[in-house]
Amino acid sequence: VMQNHRSLISGCIGIAAINSLTPDDVWLNWLPLDHVGAIVMFHIKSVYIGCQQIHAPTELVLQEPTKWLDWIDHYQATITWAPNFAYGLINEQLEKLLNQSVTRWDLSSIRFMINGAEAIVPKTARRFLELLISYQLPTTAMQPAWGMAETSSGVTYSHSFLLSSTTDEQKFVEVGAPIPGFAMRIVNAENQIVEEETIGKLQVKGASVTSGYYQNPQANQEAFTEDGWFNTGDLGTLRSGILTITGRQKEVIIINGLNYYCHEIEAPVEEIDGIKMSYTAACAVQLNDSNTDKLAIFFHTEKVDDALFNLL
Repeated sequence: VMQNHRSLISGCIGIAAINSLTPDDVWLNWLPLDHVGAIVMFHIKSVYIGCQQIHAPTELVLQEPTKWLDWIDHYQATITWAPNFAYGLINEQLEKLLNQSVTRWDLSSIRFMINGAEAIVPKTARRFLELLISYQLPTTAMQPAWGMAETSSGVTYSHSFLLSSTTDEQKFVEVGAPIPGFAMRIVNAENQIVEEETIGKLQVKGASVTSGYYQNPQANQEAFTEDGWFNTGDLGTLRSGILTITGRQKEVIIINGLNYYCHEIEAPVEEIDGIKMSYTAACAVQLNDSNTDKLAIFFHTEKVDDALFNLL
């Protein structure tokens, strides 16, 4: 993905504006710096703003998820981020420690915790808030967001994810309005704009959007429409200018004529005791003697008990 100084700085300006960022903020990142969220949204943006940035080893959080909370407390971080799976890791570890004496973290410094880079599961995000409210985490801390390397990282941010405004049963989460200088539209298969709250293909345009893929003219031809919009590959809806991502164009499983989104299946599988978080994938498979696709689920576990497979 090709980006230049103009696109990267445009993204930083937009992020700073929509989130009211200041040099007094302390940004904490533990994701690898080869991820666009870490290198652009956290590092380059922090340089642009002139605020303090803390970068920590990824493997330490994967080994002991509550290290993330230790660092927030220690550095009094105001902003941090992670994909949905990391919030699930924290939930998993804290629930194991519910009846034990644990560190009393002070998370009151947090302005918001960005949740992005993969499908956001409402139940996971809500449980995270429920478990950490007793550690002074603000009830407004969870900030769903959307972006990709092709848009110079995050370009939409939601400030309305609350326990009172969401439910565990929700399929999708609003990821917010676009940053200044960025435009979005939802279209059908013929690239015609659809009505609000209609699921379609998400296309974007703006100063932070990539100029194309390096030495890959075929990918560039497929990625951009004749009128200059970039095809994100995501499906979504717009409501009063607020984006909701509903899946990937290639991640919809169709069985017996019914559509199923991969994350709808993967999330409950990962709630089963013994299933490792973030390693689950659901997909469609075609058997020789079948008239429709069948469902296949790939997962990681250290258990070999037959009862586990009966649960699935």
